Amino acid sequence: PAGGHKFPLDRALPLVLDEFRFVDAGRRLVVCLEAVASLVSASPHPASALPGSWWPGLARAELYAQILGVTAPWRVTSVRMESADNRIWIEIGYDRDANTPCPECSKSVKRHDHRKREWRHLDTCQLETRLVADVPRTSCPVHGVLTMRVPWAEGSSRFTLLFESLVINWLKEAPVAAVARRVRMSWDEVAGVMD
Repeated sequence: PAGGHKFPLDRALPLVLDEFRFVDAGRRLVVCLEAVASLVSASPHPASALPGSWWPGLARAELYAQILGVTAPWRVTSVRMESADNRIWIEIGYDRDANTPCPECSKSVKRHDHRKREWRHLDTCQLETRLVADVPRTSCPVHGVLTMRVPWAEGSSRFTLLFESLVINWLKEAPVAAVARRVRMSWDEVAGVMD
């Protein structure tokens, strides 16, 4: 055990393994986060005193950047929880000094402005998770003003690729109405993911 701290792995590990058998790929992260959080909270030592601990030793922004695969020039700028709404907001920014490539020709062009966009992501420990970003718009002399692509979603979708993948996988197993209830979306929103 790192630093002499011993976690009750004998109690948590079987629970995690059982959960992995019944939870699809999109929810495995949630089970993992719950297991790690329970290990830290079960420790007789405060989480901040644990060497290498990410809860809260590793900044929340860094944790979510790793989970989401957000890399430069994008970065997670803040993570906040709204417990009354059971929601987590993850704000993502684009480096002001980074080049802005035209989405059509990939040439580095001037930044025109930005548009605030929002995406639904996979839940974090049963809390609805939303990504928010000011997405740069480029000013290309050939293609005009275009919104840059983001690595976590396609085009004008309001859902991350991982969330859409989860919905599509569930639609292979259940009707639209059942999936809509499970992910707390309207029937039309779920049907829109299929298109």
